[in-house]
Amino acid sequence: MRSLCAALSTLLLIACMLTVAPQDPASRVDASLQGDLLRAIADPAPAIRLRAIDELDDRPDVATWRRVILGLPPLPLETELSAGRETTLEVPLWNGEGVESTELAVRIPPDHAADRPAPLLLLAHGSGGTGRGQTGLFAAATDALGMVVVAPYESGPNDGYHYSDRERRITLSAIRWCKRHLRIDDDRVFLGGISRGGHLTWDLGTREPTEFAGLIPMIGGPRLNPGGGQNNLRYVENIANLPLRDLQGARDDPRMIFNLGLAFERLIALGAQDAQYLEFPKLGHSFEADAVDWQTFFGAVRRDPLPRRVVRLAAREGEGRAYWLEIAATDSRKVKDDVPLRVDAKRWNALDDEGQRRLAQDLVDAATARAEAEWSAPGEITVKSRLVQELAIHVVPEMLDEDGKLKVRFNGKQRRFTPKPNARTLLREFAVRADRSFLPVDTVEVR
Repeated sequence: MRSLCAALSTLLLIACMLTVAPQDPASRVDASLQGDLLRAIADPAPAIRLRAIDELDDRPDVATWRRVILGLPPLPLETELSAGRETTLEVPLWNGEGVESTELAVRIPPDHAADRPAPLLLLAHGSGGTGRGQTGLFAAATDALGMVVVAPYESGPNDGYHYSDRERRITLSAIRWCKRHLRIDDDRVFLGGISRGGHLTWDLGTREPTEFAGLIPMIGGPRLNPGGGQNNLRYVENIANLPLRDLQGARDDPRMIFNLGLAFERLIALGAQDAQYLEFPKLGHSFEADAVDWQTFFGAVRRDPLPRRVVRLAAREGEGRAYWLEIAATDSRKVKDDVPLRVDAKRWNALDDEGQRRLAQDLVDAATARAEAEWSAPGEITVKSRLVQELAIHVVPEMLDEDGKLKVRFNGKQRRFTPKPNARTLLREFAVRADRSFLPVDTVEVR
């Protein structure tokens, strides 16, 4: 029934667009293409959206489809949202394997306007809790900034964070739902969470840094465990340029405190400019929410969708993307998601607990692929990598030289490309990421 209602709502919106569109030919074409695109991206499942995208008319040029995407209106909601108050909605979200009915607590600011992109804060709750009441945590700041706040309920096992692909996928799906229904500013999306939600913030933030303008984990931390695909300390460099506010009681779990210390030790060594760890000496599994001037923090931060320099670390297939750079293939003999602790027993036993944990992390780091790319001038990109066999560069027109060409120097070897801007690449990107700020027109593969 929900799927039918969603489809009817989409069709109603399309009919309204076609009815009120101005009558000049270009506007009629845009309205018709918007209707086609809305139908194509309606399903929560990425594979279904991509199949629908591939069936769209490929005759309109890149400029036309880009204009259509930028003018695409929000989809209608079945439940009206009350400004300045929390409303709970039930929506279908993709969890990586299927569609999961999920409740979202949503708070729109008092002056919210459907035609003005708003910043978004997505907050993940603690173990055993729900999204209820979460959206008011920073209400004074978020309302003043016109920020939308959304808190997804955990619709699966609510007994802690499991470091699962399901948890990550459904959170990304919630962000995509917000972008399609609430007209969100793609460059001002923040992720935060408490306890279980703090762990999720570290995990998803380090694995999908491109999605966010900033991170605010609270009483949750990164993971060192080398097994079970859980270690995300290996990915800390991915967020070295992301603004970060971490709030943590000093008397919490000692191992989590150690992990946080190691993470910030690395961030400082990497030259992170806006990463702050706020530790409260007298608190355990708790924090002081007013320790940060949230209005200043949220108001000052904005994502750069096309940074000149990009660094990406990865060890899992499908997790190599950062902005315009993607690790497409790694040395599978050396890059491992789960890293066995093969250490000389005498050496291991000679170390204290901290030494053993640092050594374990060193072994994980050695099994992690890294790529560093710099777009130094139009048409010129230099890449240095470790354990990377293939890269994908997602190209926007600004990256090309005046002749439409691109030179990529990959570990000292230069390759020349003549990208061919095409609408299919742009549409597939938008269908998956729903990001209007970065719309590549071709992808080149560098081996």
